Amino acid sequence: MTELVDSERHLLRQRWLIAVLGCGALLVLVTMFGVLVGNGLTLPAPFNRGQAWLALPILLWWLWVLRRQPRLALALMRDLRTGQAGVIAGTSVVLQLRGIGWLAPMRLKAVVAGQVFAADRFAPADLLAGQQVLARYAPQSATLLAVAPQQLQPPPATVPRKTEDEWSERERRLLQLLAAGQSDKLIARECGLSPATVRTYNSALFRKLGVANRAEAVAKAREAGMLTVN
Repeated sequence: MTELVDSERHLLRQRWLIAVLGCGALLVLVTMFGVLVGNGLTLPAPFNRGQAWLALPILLWWLWVLRRQPRLALALMRDLRTGQAGVIAGTSVVLQLRGIGWLAPMRLKAVVAGQVFAADRFAPADLLAGQQVLARYAPQSATLLAVAPQQLQPPPATVPRKTEDEWSERERRLLQLLAAGQSDKLIARECGLSPATVRTYNSALFRKLGVANRAEAVAKAREAGMLTVN
């Protein structure tokens, strides 16, 4: 687990607000359904024009569409309170689920290491279907935050001095920028990546080094002779 950054918190707050609005709409629909049933499936005046047969299925449809909003709002709130993001590795599988026109448009889902994520805000190409990826996500709500190609190897028990060739050019460059004290935003600009992708690479690099943070990563890389001590 790693800390959520500001952009990820902003995304989760937006999704939480939408879910809360969905909860409000669900409450209104439940109230309308109760009134309709209480009146014997007769619309109250001045709307009583024999249209209850049409209003009932529409209400039931939207009740079904919004049924998950309360649970989603609670899960997003827990993600914001804990402030933690998870990272998993695996092959990316992209599912396109057909909908029913504007009432239920096509949905996009990503499956990584057996975990399913809603991915409607991503372009299909960004999900890297069929590739080994690192997926960063909010654990309670299963909100997919970022997807990056997995170019780093699993962490060894130690970092041997004589096997620097086993480290990729991107890994050595990332270590150099971390040692220089660069922020994720500056590293992203330097490497032509997004900040979310840089955070995913950082998490994988920390696992490979067997460390928990930047300072430990830089210290261990220096011990292994991968960085020049200034």
